[in-house]
Amino acid sequence: MAARYIQEIQTVQPQGPYLLGGHSFGGYVALEMAKQLQLKGQKVARLAIFDTTVPFNQPIGIDWDEAQWITDIAHIIGSLLGRKRQVSYAEFQQLETQAQFSYLHEILL
Repeated sequence: MAARYIQEIQTVQPQGPYLLGGHSFGGYVALEMAKQLQLKGQKVARLAIFDTTVPFNQPIGIDWDEAQWITDIAHIIGSLLGRKRQVSYAEFQQLETQAQFSYLHEILL
């Protein structure tokens, strides 16, 4: 899968640096793509992996509630965008899910 995706990406952008990202299983694919591209001598400028557990069957956060996931995502997105803002789990925990996402959007603007 990773090799096929690289092939498709290189039809549009033959040379790096590449910005790659993946969510859940896509994180594993993005990691493999980065490895394969680097073996080909290509530069991977950024690899963003969201909601992907580490290998070795060590799941992270399976007992987290939605507020904890959103707080963690807020920290990751804030760092990637260079917008490090104070994000409080306690604040998110008091809100309904849709309000959590609205608040996340507001603080990351």
